[in-house]
Amino acid sequence: MQFEGTLKKIHQHIDKHFQDHIERIQNYVRQPSISADGTGIKETAEMTKGFIEEIGGFAKVVPTDGWSVVYGELFTEAEKTLLIYGMYDVQPVEEEKGMWVVPPFGGKIIDVKPFGKCLVN
Repeated sequence: MQFEGTLKKIHQHIDKHFQDHIERIQNYVRQPSISADGTGIKETAEMTKGFIEEIGGFAKVVPTDGWSVVYGELFTEAEKTLLIYGMYDVQPVEEEKGMWVVPPFGGKIIDVKPFGKCLVN
């Protein structure tokens, strides 16, 4: 039952600081990170590293022959390990006009049926 108490505390924290969390996520998705030409890749990698370190983890930006990889670890007393693999870069934004629901790197909250309000980038 300790898990339920911890989960409740997490939900309470999110609810209490919801607008701050939304603004942080919006700032992150608004950061250009275009893999085709390198725009913002270094800055986005550093932001990602900073998020991991901020919650108490270890992180580093690892150079590769291509764009850097952000490697991070967060050590807990958990019995299981979770591996998350994700990309922090995007494709070029010069697509056909009218294709975008919001401007690229807009990070706007709009009503998306049937889901309701959604953060769209």
